[in-house]
Amino acid sequence: MTRLMACGWETGHKDEIPNSFTTDAPVVTLSVLSSNVRNGTRALQLVSTSGSYSARYVWSIDVAKTEIWTRLGFKVEKVAGSNSTQVKFLAFYDSAGAEALHLRYDHNTGIISAVRGSTVVATSSGAFSVQAAPGVWHLVEARYKPSNASGVLELYLDGTQVINFAGDATNGLEDVLALGLCLEEGSGIGSSGDAHVFDDWVVNDTAGAVNNGRPNNGAVLLLSPTGAGSSTQLTRGGTDSGANWSQVEEVPPSDADYVQSSTIAQRDLYALANMPGPASVVHSVSVIARAREEISGIGQIGLTRKSGATITEAAAVPLESTYRFYNALLETNPETAAAYTVASIDAMEAGVTVR
Repeated sequence: MTRLMACGWETGHKDEIPNSFTTDAPVVTLSVLSSNVRNGTRALQLVSTSGSYSARYVWSIDVAKTEIWTRLGFKVEKVAGSNSTQVKFLAFYDSAGAEALHLRYDHNTGIISAVRGSTVVATSSGAFSVQAAPGVWHLVEARYKPSNASGVLELYLDGTQVINFAGDATNGLEDVLALGLCLEEGSGIGSSGDAHVFDDWVVNDTAGAVNNGRPNNGAVLLLSPTGAGSSTQLTRGGTDSGANWSQVEEVPPSDADYVQSSTIAQRDLYALANMPGPASVVHSVSVIARAREEISGIGQIGLTRKSGATITEAAAVPLESTYRFYNALLETNPETAAAYTVASIDAMEAGVTVR
């Protein structure tokens, strides 16, 4: 598998993927928007409450990589004034936790810079819409290879390459373990309401046969349960909605109604909403569940999908005592060993198995 992560915050929850969020005083708030998004119905926003802001939303890879690709939808919702300062929006961190490289744009011109420590190693031939037209969505794609001698940064803006840098591309170790979505300005002239919005974020490794290079344009969408699937074995808990599938279809998810079981191998599967048009190509599929352990020390689930007659269960994961999201990603249809099609997604069931 080479797609490492795909997230559009479509569950309506900022913790849809594991993350750490840090902000320096004054506070930058983190929220999930449900309007003016790029695709689907949700997006992630970082917004300042006053000037001199610095915040980052960081996702970590399981194992450090020597080269990655990432894609995100990005817009500058507001940056006040026309002062010349630099605002960081994307950062790469090594396995020691140090920032290896970051991308920032000029507050006035929208020109993008790649920065290693305090050294600007490249500037873009294209620019974000900042002062003239804030609130415009841009497609950002980046290839990053952290190396002291043979590093690479390729940056594409709205499908056009705007940076092609080769050389010393790291201020730390020669690996990347984490990526950060940032709202961080450089000289203390930001103002209340300055905001960055992110959507359709994916990260690819460069190994394997698929999803091993430039991600290109795309959307991360959520298909919620719409009815019972071929297995209904769990027990409804909390507020009873009358059916297992309707205990778990809310967006954002509600912890007031749920399904539960302490019997190993019991399973719920749900019919899902169809893919929205004009989607035609499926690059990866994730099963997402929000769950917690109720019996200390023994709670596990296997995220499960059914394609045709083939049931595929991900490796069992131990639950924690508080609610969190669990995710299992597949790049090929286990029934056909080929890429998923829209028709196969429309026919797929998904759910959980108790382990």
